[in-house]
Amino acid sequence: LYSDGASAATSTVAAFAKRGDLLIVDEGVSESLLVGVTLSRANVRYFRHNDVKDLRRVLEKVAAQDAALARNPTDQRRFLVVEGLYRNWGTIAPLREICKLKEEFCYRLILDDSHGIGTLGKHGRGSLEHAGLKPMIHAEIVTFSLENALGSVGGMTV
Repeated sequence: LYSDGASAATSTVAAFAKRGDLLIVDEGVSESLLVGVTLSRANVRYFRHNDVKDLRRVLEKVAAQDAALARNPTDQRRFLVVEGLYRNWGTIAPLREICKLKEEFCYRLILDDSHGIGTLGKHGRGSLEHAGLKPMIHAEIVTFSLENALGSVGGMTV
C-alpha cells in the first residue's frame, strides 16, 4: 500500500529489479514506470509500443546472446514491464500475446494497471480480466493507482 499512486509503480519496479537483472520495457510506459526502471539500475532493453513482433525480436536477441555466451537465462532475474491501459496512449496492451511470450522465454511480468482497474473487464477488475487472464498466474506483479477510476489516494502492489 502506497500513499501516492505514482510512487506505487516507481517503487514496485525498483523493489523487484536490481543491478544485474534484465528489464524488457514497452517504450510507451508512463513516467512513473520509467523512473522505477532507472532507479532499479537493471539492464534495460525497450520494444516498440504494443508491438508483439518487436517484443519477440528483442527476446530472441537476448536468447541468442545467452547461447553465444553459454549463459543460463535462469541465472538472471528477467521481467517484462508493461501497462494494461496506457496512460500516454490510451491503448490496451495485448496481454494474451505478451503472456505467451513471457512463458516461452521464462520472464516475469510487471503490470501497471493504474488505468485498467475500474474501467476494463466485466467486473472492472482491470486489463487482466479484460483479456481473460488472472493476476498472480499470468502477471506475477501487478501495481495500480487508487487515484484514477477508484477516486481515492495512493496505490497498491500485489
